[in-house]
Amino acid sequence: MNAPSLDGNADSRADVVKELKAAELSMSQQLAKQAKLKPFSEDAIKLSDEINETRIEIRELQNEIDSIDGKEIGIPALEVSLTQAEKNLSDLKNTQLNFKLSDEDAKNTESSAYMQSLDIAQNVSFAESEVRYFKKQIAAELRAIEKKKAKAKKAADKEANNAAHNTADDAANDTAGDATSKSGDKIAKNDNVKVKVNYVNSSLFPNLDARIEHAVKNPELTLFKMKKNSSGLAILLLEPVNKFV
Repeated sequence: MNAPSLDGNADSRADVVKELKAAELSMSQQLAKQAKLKPFSEDAIKLSDEINETRIEIRELQNEIDSIDGKEIGIPALEVSLTQAEKNLSDLKNTQLNFKLSDEDAKNTESSAYMQSLDIAQNVSFAESEVRYFKKQIAAELRAIEKKKAKAKKAADKEANNAAHNTADDAANDTAGDATSKSGDKIAKNDNVKVKVNYVNSSLFPNLDARIEHAVKNPELTLFKMKKNSSGLAILLLEPVNKFV
């Protein structure tokens, strides 16, 4: 049993590697067997089909290992493989086009020429599947790239919006702060308004001097008392006014 891994991929990767080695061994055995068979025989054609399937299996297993390892094939490499596959397909189609099967061979399904025509057709079919595979892989890579770009743009837009909101909030707070500061300054100035009183202690009337000095030191309290006392005297004005009404 494989040792556990922190990323949890050790066991799964080991299993895939084991399958890949088995497929590669099978491929070697199939190629060795093919070399002993008569070219374009029925058995050779069937074995050729099996070899193509094994090639696909090996490629898929290798792709799975690359995915586990976080390895990306990349579009440039896929495009190179696609170019090679398209060239191979083109060559096979030319061979198929130039291959002339007589009417007699066409009727004799056991003839070498007939079997050769089947082998060519089989190879063309496999080459076509290869071209489709690489085109599909490239399309998937392009979609993945576009998805990453869209995700990155969404994240950037969100960050920009947050920054804009923060800037607006800061500006509003600064404006409110300035207004509050100015208002506070104004209130402070009003509160700090003092009446300058030039008073010289005469020492002739100590009680009066003490009261005046207390009033000078506490102008707010003095003003409050003056307002309170003046409101009490306001009633005296009502009597003379009533006489003229």
